[in-house]
Amino acid sequence: MRSLPLTVGLLLVALLAPRSARAQLLHLDPLPRLAAADSTSRLALTVRMDRFEDGKFGWSANRLLVTAQLPAGAQAAFFVRMPWLTLDNGGLSLFSRWPWLRNTDDAGEPVAWPDAHRRSSFGQPEVGLTGPIQLPGLGPWGMGVALGLPVSSDFLYPYSSTGISLRGQLHRRVPLGRRGHAAGTIGYLKSMGSGKEWLAGDEAFLDGYLVGLQGGISLGVRSRAALSYLLQDRGGRRSQEVGLTMWFPWVQTGSVGLDFRRELQGSLDRAAAWRLGVMFRFDSARYRLGAPPPPE
Repeated sequence: MRSLPLTVGLLLVALLAPRSARAQLLHLDPLPRLAAADSTSRLALTVRMDRFEDGKFGWSANRLLVTAQLPAGAQAAFFVRMPWLTLDNGGLSLFSRWPWLRNTDDAGEPVAWPDAHRRSSFGQPEVGLTGPIQLPGLGPWGMGVALGLPVSSDFLYPYSSTGISLRGQLHRRVPLGRRGHAAGTIGYLKSMGSGKEWLAGDEAFLDGYLVGLQGGISLGVRSRAALSYLLQDRGGRRSQEVGLTMWFPWVQTGSVGLDFRRELQGSLDRAAAWRLGVMFRFDSARYRLGAPPPPE
């Protein structure tokens, strides 16, 4: 299994052939994992503040994302995510930027859309399960599944929406020496559309896959850094993202992290050119991986 990063890398090369694209991708965060880069505890709370920017179009967004993990059985964890978003389109409306997203009513007329260029609202909540899984002939992997609930607002698109989504991911981590690691991720998204009339479902909500690579190193006790690459494809629309994530100890049961992401794909597909995040994580030592089980 040590050849996994090389295998995933070759797959990435094969997938990077040029392909036409004409619209954005709905933003979705990677699923949490029971790993050092996320949280090694099955009982944890992460508070994240993000800034999205795209100077070419004048779009920006501020987001507060709260993720809670709860123990599920002996090794897995449930998680719940809830975002709060403020979106500013700089005076360039969604349909001015992506006119093919506009839906039509029963009479064939374009649906109305609010003129406000700045909006604040709760984003789409997500619930899921993460934990280890043993694959026949492939050994131990990390697994995650998530369901996006249809209780947000399409006015926050492409940072959030009412479209129902079901995601699954597999993750494999390989140690490199005493302090380093390499990891590979594969995943698939099934989009079930939205019950609202605002957006054209066949343009706004698409199925697709992702492939990711990561290389990380320990910087000391509860300190680490990781470089990552993520390729997403949904209906021929591409996103290629590179990132740098760093974690440092803060309090005895908490850590603070910095996360920077840069979109490499052309300006038409992306939801934002870059993203900067500050994260605060609180873990329960009783539920960390490898710790003795808590008393009944």
